[in-house]
Amino acid sequence: MSATELRKTHPFYMYDSVLSQPDEVAGALAENKPKSASAAEALSKKKKVYLVGIGTSSHAAMGGEYFFRQLCGSKLDAQFIHSFEFVNAPPKLDKETAVIIVTHRGWKTFSERATKMAKEKGAASLSVTGKNPQKEVTLGEHVLLTSYQELSSAHTVSYVTALAVLLQLAEATAQKLGLAAKTAETSEKLPELLKSTLGLEQQAKELAERLADRKQFVFVSYGPNMNTAYEAALKMQETTFLLAAGYEVEQFLHGPWVSLGPGAVAFFIAPWGAGKERCLQAMSAMKEIGATTVLLTEEGSISTSAEEVFFLPRMPEQLTPPVYVEPLQFFAYYLALKLGNNPDKNRKDQPLYQKASQAFEL
Repeated sequence: MSATELRKTHPFYMYDSVLSQPDEVAGALAENKPKSASAAEALSKKKKVYLVGIGTSSHAAMGGEYFFRQLCGSKLDAQFIHSFEFVNAPPKLDKETAVIIVTHRGWKTFSERATKMAKEKGAASLSVTGKNPQKEVTLGEHVLLTSYQELSSAHTVSYVTALAVLLQLAEATAQKLGLAAKTAETSEKLPELLKSTLGLEQQAKELAERLADRKQFVFVSYGPNMNTAYEAALKMQETTFLLAAGYEVEQFLHGPWVSLGPGAVAFFIAPWGAGKERCLQAMSAMKEIGATTVLLTEEGSISTSAEEVFFLPRMPEQLTPPVYVEPLQFFAYYLALKLGNNPDKNRKDQPLYQKASQAFEL
């Protein structure tokens, strides 16, 4: 990002990216439908698929693992592995395996090395990446493009479009495996759901303004939205520079919750599903210790005692990850503004952090 491209006031590039998500998802699904069918044909002949990624892309890959387990699990095993760990402690790779590399830019070191390793071992390699990616990532047998390359360091639209493309691919693979009863191409509903959820922007903005004095934030969920909790915490760290963490609900209850107290803010991402009741129990515990609680759940849910509730449209569970993250992206954005931060820069404008970043290479 050149100096002439930097914005100094709202709307920053991150804001534009969040607003673009419905249209970008619609475009990505339309453009990738034939490519997904071809990639699904290859995946249907494998016994195992690994999904790898770094940072925000790792959260998308986690979501992809869930999609494949839910839709294809009886015939195709799926596992998420962080790209760094995949390269340094690789699993068994052969002609019966496939590797899906998820990356926004396409040029990160370990994404490139993962792509090369998969090809060298004879595994099928697929890339889910942003438009105009690095050459090495495009050397995979199948390349599914997501969104434009974001100017903001806080990636949003690339994450949501990656989830949409991975869901579309899992649906197509399920059909190739004869598991059509498990999917009805629900991914095609995503653009309208995302458009509807943009209506929660004002609520997220007002909440951010009310909570601007807080220093501790946790995000808790389960099942397909564990990655939503992790991604929301990452967006908070990248834009507000505050302490934030994401947890799977049961892991949260097995220790981390006791580090919180009055003044902490706990978000519970709880659409209908096997973990919803457990999330509500965790929320009750947080209220007992004086933490502020925020709930994201589906319209029509029984009234809760959370201080703030975001009601989202009812939808199949596999659609919730890309939709439920949207109001959390808005929250992080507006809290960053309230704190006087530029959410696009990731502190690249601060000499201390510029110097620190020279200690490593991504």
